[in-house]
Amino acid sequence: MKKFSYLFCGLLFFAIVSCEKEDFSNEKTSSMNIKNSLLGKWSIEVEPSNILKLKRGYNFKQDNSFEYLEKVINSSGDILGFRHRLIGKYEVKDNKLTLFYSQHFMYDHNKGEYENIENLTLTGEAGSPKTVTMDFNMDKNILTLYFPPCGPLEYCLGSNFTTLYKD
Repeated sequence: MKKFSYLFCGLLFFAIVSCEKEDFSNEKTSSMNIKNSLLGKWSIEVEPSNILKLKRGYNFKQDNSFEYLEKVINSSGDILGFRHRLIGKYEVKDNKLTLFYSQHFMYDHNKGEYENIENLTLTGEAGSPKTVTMDFNMDKNILTLYFPPCGPLEYCLGSNFTTLYKD
């Protein structure tokens, strides 16, 4: 009888360990599929005036790096200059997207509405990356990012979302 109990316990242990490994591999495969769907350029155009448009977008790369650009374009779609640029790494887990941006560049308000990308000014302290984790939803060529609420000392509008389209 003891042999059967040991055999039963051994089989039960093997079944539990096998299920855990299978669940982990399915989770890893799911995260990889989500990441692969996220790869590439996503953007949206907004029109602050009749003459100029802002094109905001992310470029998610295979090596887990990303770049965010805010471009100023004219009505024909020509790039006139840039307002913001973020560079960093990203991580995807389930429906959570975490951005670790190490460099944030901005235009100088005193020089006009936009600048060449090379003339954007690095903001913040070098070597002090910022992190933001957000929920996201992806449906074919539409990516919706749900930003968390801001902290009391942060400069932003509170929790919000943005919808981007695959370029």
